[in-house]
Amino acid sequence: GGIVFNGIARGQEDNSSPKIDPFQGYGIKLSDLPTWVTRGTPNDFAIEMRKGSGGLTDKVDRGHLFQFLYQPNFARMVMAKLLSKSPKIRLLEFGLGCAPGGGMIRGTPGGSALGWKHLFDQVPGLEFELHIFEYDKDCAQKWEKANPNIAKMV
Repeated sequence: GGIVFNGIARGQEDNSSPKIDPFQGYGIKLSDLPTWVTRGTPNDFAIEMRKGSGGLTDKVDRGHLFQFLYQPNFARMVMAKLLSKSPKIRLLEFGLGCAPGGGMIRGTPGGSALGWKHLFDQVPGLEFELHIFEYDKDCAQKWEKANPNIAKMV
């Protein structure tokens, strides 16, 4: 297995045809997009998710390893959205991890929300809207006050 983008295996060059940037005319260059979108691996996605969350996410560690599902699917979604008339992604995150054992890392909820914001804010030309559904109202309000303009609470 390996990652293939535009029919070319990662690390392999194709010199048989001229390079065509699929974003020509969209005001974006392929080279401006983050690696996890264009030629990255699930590990590249995990590194960025950890960085954005400050290490406070359980999405790519601690037995979940969701990066193997997230990276290829979100990369395809981002590419498709950027080439569409509506380059916007809305994501609904269920829970900040407020309950003990509920995804909170080092006693701090909301790390994954920070990671999502970081990942999608790296993509030029993409509008990203994060919504969070959290049952614990007090925890949600406290988190929202400490992290303004990250997400909309629902």
